[in-house]
Amino acid sequence: MTNTDADRQLIVLTYNLLYGGARAGTLRNWKHRREAVVRAIRHCQPDLLGVQECLEDQARFLARQLPGYSWVGRGREADGSGEMTAVFFRENRFEARASGHFWLSETPDEPGSRAWDTRCTRIATWIRLQQRDSGAELLFANTHLDHGSEPARLSGARLLLQRLTTLASGAPLILTGDFNARAEASETWSVCMDGGLQDAWLAAPAVAGPDETWCNFRPPRYGAVARIDWVLFSGELGACFCESVSYREVTGFPSDHLPVRAVLQLGQEGGRMAPFVRREAARALLVTPDDEVLLMCAVNPSGGQRVWFTPGGGLQPGEKDREGLRRELGEETGRQDLNIGPQVWKRFHAFPWDSRRLHQLERFYLVNTPRFKPTMATDLATSELMSIQEFRWWTADEIDASTETFAPRRLAELLRTLRRDGPPPRPVDVGL
Repeated sequence: MTNTDADRQLIVLTYNLLYGGARAGTLRNWKHRREAVVRAIRHCQPDLLGVQECLEDQARFLARQLPGYSWVGRGREADGSGEMTAVFFRENRFEARASGHFWLSETPDEPGSRAWDTRCTRIATWIRLQQRDSGAELLFANTHLDHGSEPARLSGARLLLQRLTTLASGAPLILTGDFNARAEASETWSVCMDGGLQDAWLAAPAVAGPDETWCNFRPPRYGAVARIDWVLFSGELGACFCESVSYREVTGFPSDHLPVRAVLQLGQEGGRMAPFVRREAARALLVTPDDEVLLMCAVNPSGGQRVWFTPGGGLQPGEKDREGLRRELGEETGRQDLNIGPQVWKRFHAFPWDSRRLHQLERFYLVNTPRFKPTMATDLATSELMSIQEFRWWTADEIDASTETFAPRRLAELLRTLRRDGPPPRPVDVGL
């Protein structure tokens, strides 16, 4: 990547903090977890940050702990009290040109106004920023849709589109928030997509992390299809990467939501999101007594990238993991007699393949085996036969020394941990 490319990238973060008065008298109250929230934000290194359920004292604490950022926010009630949807930005990258707020109601310029059977007052905060290096401008906005009223979410989404499109005036637009609606599975999300916004999770060539972003301080579920915290964009922007960040400390998760982090590229048309297919997959870690692992190399027809990964693949309707994995091993290696051991890893990722985009939840099973020569079936689909180029047994050291791309990316490290510690008591989330 050139320096120019790096300068044109933006890291955007959305994070529901859980308002400061919640869980009083417990270790989940703000005063006990606020430093962990700061560490989670620093971990993500955002250029732009939108926070929800943020009281004024929370915003001021973040501002003190995050030097180099400026912020804009206002309490949503008529007198300026209550939760805000504050926005933060890096001062060395941007200069604020204008900012403001509007309320998600039929009278959006009236402070504290409510409508559409909303359970509480809802607000949006926006800021028009000028890039210090190029002078180009963009509009950054942040909101929190209603948790109890679908008409309020739908009408709020339509108002956001109308207002923000006007405010952007053709400049790139970035909208973050807790939308209290499931992405890809709600009318609110469809309203946003039909209105010209793109979802960074779907537009990016790769994503990582669970697709459940409200975790209520517990480990998030994979495959839950409950992604309610979004990074949306339009205009001359492209998505490079998106992830839900499972940042956790010894004391637990810093908030009841996961932060969602997107890497966007300025000056790049995002295009249309590819059709996506959601599926589950089972994969085999075929490991020999000499600690070699069998990998196969395929070329992605969407972009020509070579990737080495473990045998296995998508499950057919009604298939259980072990049943589908034996079928896949028979097709890809010629072996259906292998003893499938425990599940050791899991990951969720999305990637383009051919003319589609796959949203894939993968589970990895340990299979101890002597070294053998794989034989691929000749009756596989033509696209699969053409994409798979070769098989090879690899050691962790050989993977480390290679310039090839492997999936998961930390494969060598993960294999060493597995060899040293044995199968974990619970499957490990191995990320991208």
